[in-house]
Amino acid sequence: MPLMQPSTSWKKKKKKKKIKGMATHQALWGIGIEAAFYGHYLGFYMIMTAILVTFLESVFAINLCVLVCVGNDDSTSCCQRFWNIILWIDNWKKGIFYMTLSIPCFIQPNEVWMGIIAGVMLIISGILYCLKTCRNEDETLEKLSENATYDRFDDIQEEIEDNMYNPTDQPRDMGLADQSEILEV
Repeated sequence: MPLMQPSTSWKKKKKKKKIKGMATHQALWGIGIEAAFYGHYLGFYMIMTAILVTFLESVFAINLCVLVCVGNDDSTSCCQRFWNIILWIDNWKKGIFYMTLSIPCFIQPNEVWMGIIAGVMLIISGILYCLKTCRNEDETLEKLSENATYDRFDDIQEEIEDNMYNPTDQPRDMGLADQSEILEV
């Protein structure tokens, strides 16, 4: 089996994570409706959890629509601040949130045994989001190391050469006026 490049394999894992997230919210909907139909309070909790997970798994698609409608406007409107908070809940935060939501699914396994399935699916989705955070940090470090420049004064050096009255390639005696011009720069 040939080795795949890390970016290709990670794209496949990212797609699998999205599919796993969609399967999780569909399972929560189905198990929640069935449990609520039979009168278990856990069913109503699972329906509320399914609403939250469905929304959080759909944020990437909703964000595309928001960007098309609003653009990258950095306005301080109430809606824009709320949407920035929603976007902030990603990766490890979403993973911990999913794992926390899974705890009640294990409370009464003898009455709602399918709740265990939904809880395990939430935990796996949470773990995948935490792993996504590790991968994003690795990619960020790689980008920083590729674009690293240790010369902070590139722009200043060009500006100094452009603004100098006397170019450096033509030697001549510097007068008092030339020296004061250099000091101003």
